[in-house]
Amino acid sequence: MDKSKNINFGLWLLYSRTHQLIRKTRAREFDKYGIWGRCAAVVEMAMRMGRNATQAAIVNETNFERNTISEQLSRMERDGIIIRHRDLDRKNAIRIEVTEKGRKIYEDSRNHDSIDSALATLTEDEKLELWRIVSKIREKIIKDLNLKKAIVYPPSDPNEF
Repeated sequence: MDKSKNINFGLWLLYSRTHQLIRKTRAREFDKYGIWGRCAAVVEMAMRMGRNATQAAIVNETNFERNTISEQLSRMERDGIIIRHRDLDRKNAIRIEVTEKGRKIYEDSRNHDSIDSALATLTEDEKLELWRIVSKIREKIIKDLNLKKAIVYPPSDPNEF
């Protein structure tokens, strides 16, 4: 087998398995607050987007399937974390409002100790280089998948974050 193909697959495995391990440590951190990961991610997006938080915008940013986000939002609404409203200007849009309970989840999820610990082994220059490399890969995949509506967040330039 071609050595570059071995390296490509090995890098993908390394990235994928490292990502799984970081998610596992993050999940343990969330467990302290009774939060599940996708909920924290959706709340963070809705808080950041403010009045522009819609079901479609969350689908575009996460690249999850529409039904996956719809089910997630239904669960979050049932749990009192968000409220969904029909947009009066655009009848087919569903706006997302974060409740007080959701704001508490947002504040609790702002603790990034597990992420800080995982990345503490890198220098600031290495972190910036990793940011640039991962952004470059993400941009290629967005182009290859023809994701015209993809919201690129975090931005490719770490100085814009």
